[in-house]
Amino acid sequence: MKVIKLNYVLIGVIVLFTGREVLAWSGKVFEKSYPVKEKLKIELVLGSCIIKKSSDDKIHVLVDYTYDDENFEIRIKEKERSLHLEEKFYGRNSSGDSKWTIHLPDNVKIDFKCATGDLSLDQVSVDIDGKTGTGNISVTASSGKFELKTGTGNVIAEESLGVFDLVSGTGDVSLKNCNGEFDVKSGTGDVQAVDLTIIDEAAFKSGTGNAEVSDPSGEDFDLSVKAGTGDATLVLDKTPLQGYFEFRATSSGGDIISPIDFDDEQDYDRADDNYTVKSFTRGKSTPRYFISTGSGTAEIKN
Repeated sequence: MKVIKLNYVLIGVIVLFTGREVLAWSGKVFEKSYPVKEKLKIELVLGSCIIKKSSDDKIHVLVDYTYDDENFEIRIKEKERSLHLEEKFYGRNSSGDSKWTIHLPDNVKIDFKCATGDLSLDQVSVDIDGKTGTGNISVTASSGKFELKTGTGNVIAEESLGVFDLVSGTGDVSLKNCNGEFDVKSGTGDVQAVDLTIIDEAAFKSGTGNAEVSDPSGEDFDLSVKAGTGDATLVLDKTPLQGYFEFRATSSGGDIISPIDFDDEQDYDRADDNYTVKSFTRGKSTPRYFISTGSGTAEIKN
């Protein structure tokens, strides 16, 4: 009898603590649906945002938050062709959390801004211009046009298709199994891309970090891998080593490494420094690869 009573108490404690954990995050909920719009504008301050595909032709907005209502307001402005979502804070007490989950149909144009929160895109087809100050950005199994920027966070894109303009000021940027056109930059973080299918052009650049692209595929594309002070590396483990390859580095501090002998080598002066350019063509003249660094190593690995 005592054992049964003890088990019952333990179950009650587990339920109680589980309930408290849930309430600690979703004690207050705002939920509403809207007809599909051409444009969606999202302006957040501290909240994170997840955007997913809707199961119907409506936009569904769900906000979980724990802020006091006197300090936090959810503002929504609906027009015929647009929907504006915004969070506002009042006073100095901003203790709490807010999480926005938005389900929407395909082909909505999104303007997203946030000071510190994260942005996640999951299985959506969108045209988005998104910026966050310190948050992370992720794109998963999505398609469209992605113009995304974070000041100090990381950017990740996986299993997605479209035009990618991805920037991080100090964080890392990584892509895997994506298809499209790419313009990817980080100021001080590393840039890494694996198993991409490139359409026309792709550029990957880091200011003081490393930039590495592994096994890109596609037809007759141009690929640029560039690092200011770090290493710029092209890895061709599974991709045939064919096309035009050009390496560039400063003569004073940079280095060039290639498994193939060069067809041409030149030196030139620019901005009070001397640069070395080496190139070779193997098999055919495309794709064209440009690997360059300032004071690191420009290298091809296979």
